Amino acid sequence: MDEFALKSFEEASLNEILKQADMSKGSLYHHFGDKFGLYLAMMDIIVNKKLSYFYPILRQNAEDTSDFFAMLKEIMKGTLEFMLEDERLHHLFNRVMEEREDFRSRVYSFFPMDYAGNFSEFVRQAVQSGQIDTRYPPDFVAKVVEIMFANIHKLVSVGDPNELLNIATQVVDMIQYGISR
Repeated sequence: MDEFALKSFEEASLNEILKQADMSKGSLYHHFGDKFGLYLAMMDIIVNKKLSYFYPILRQNAEDTSDFFAMLKEIMKGTLEFMLEDERLHHLFNRVMEEREDFRSRVYSFFPMDYAGNFSEFVRQAVQSGQIDTRYPPDFVAKVVEIMFANIHKLVSVGDPNELLNIATQVVDMIQYGISR
């Protein structure tokens, strides 16, 4: 996990992974098939862990979309809880977004949950209900929010959970109210 969290898939050294895990190449190939199989196993752990934070929020808000920005704050809180549990999980999950498009598509094809699609649907509903200005295309809004969530750790210098949550709330408020007077 450390190697994949620090480096892209291509740059990650299988030899370094084997050395740190005190594992033989034969054992790796037996259990995972290859480096990509190991990567998928790591992503499976991360996706399941992250979804354990988000499924309850998404289920709760699937029926009541009357306050999109309150839902964003709940998702942000879940993101922070996920990050604080093990920062490597968050970095590895976000690193996928930095990989080549063909690699991302290959990885995503193994995971049936369409979180981005579900979130985009919440954004579309918020546009339809007048919570988001119709000047902004829903897919654009969803992508901006995704980028902000993925990079929230860059806005804070301390790991204090209360400060992180405060920053997250400010980010959602800025999205909701803008930065103009």
